[in-house]
Amino acid sequence: MNQTRTLWAWRAALARRAAPDPRRLQRAMALERALIAHKPWLRQNQLCFGPFLPSWPGPAHDRWILDAWSPSPSLAPWRIVDADGSEGRAAARAVVSAEAPLVLVLRGDQLAHDPDELVALVAEAAVRTEVWLLTSGRRLTASTTQRLSEAGLRGAAIGFFDAKPEVQDQVWGRRSWDDAATALGLFAQANLPTAMLVEAQAGPELLDRLRGLHPLARELSASFLAISAVEFSEPLLALVQRNQQAAFSDYPGVTLLGPAASAVLNHPLAQAWAQAPRPRPANLAPAVEEPEVPLTGLDLPEPPPTHQHRGPTPIRVTGGVVEALRRRLGGSI
Repeated sequence: MNQTRTLWAWRAALARRAAPDPRRLQRAMALERALIAHKPWLRQNQLCFGPFLPSWPGPAHDRWILDAWSPSPSLAPWRIVDADGSEGRAAARAVVSAEAPLVLVLRGDQLAHDPDELVALVAEAAVRTEVWLLTSGRRLTASTTQRLSEAGLRGAAIGFFDAKPEVQDQVWGRRSWDDAATALGLFAQANLPTAMLVEAQAGPELLDRLRGLHPLARELSASFLAISAVEFSEPLLALVQRNQQAAFSDYPGVTLLGPAASAVLNHPLAQAWAQAPRPRPANLAPAVEEPEVPLTGLDLPEPPPTHQHRGPTPIRVTGGVVEALRRRLGGSI
């Protein structure tokens, strides 16, 4: 008998097949819902949980969950390939042919220098895997981002260093902030999930820096604020907690990448917070109906409703808008 269940019942069913420990499963699912997939992005009837993660529903997502819960996990959620230039594109094609990774991440600052080749590479790879871009945004145009979307690109991550343009430009070079801000807007116009990607180093200034980037991610219509960190720290947990307050219901989701994403599963503060009951904010948007997936022969309890974050309405990012944001943020952060 076929049944229809929501995402979390589907994930629980997959996890039970691989590791049927109910107590461990309950703790891990609570942690995941609270810290990893609080605000998934809905596009074309699929949920995206963060940059470089397989979308649901889809076979890559199911392979990922089953492997993650197996006694000996062996599948990485993504495979990053430096794809600048003809040699980089050849390397990316070789990875797709030999490995067919769950998610292929094409990384490079010169990806958009030859848009025709980039679009062809994405279209070719998207037949066998999900494809994301990781780039500075240099030389991207509205035409290129739209063509990439039509070719099958799943999303794009754009690197940011600081919310203040002058600080980022001093560290990464002239116009790096403008290029990144424009790229986020262009990908949003193409209806693609986007991530503002931040390398986070532990320190007393970390939370202030992230608090400045979070509203900027909202201003630029980013789907996620993705933090790549070596270790999970209390400032990171504080930002995730803050993001789930009612006042931040229309802000982008906060996701963790790198070792911090694994360390959070064993962090006592995170576990205690994830298990604690929290009332649903009254001003959250109504739940979006989730894609229906048939499950055969599974007797599962109906999970609580989830909410999909659609994000703010995409803005049109032009040179004038970038300059206005530069003046506005420079004076207010």
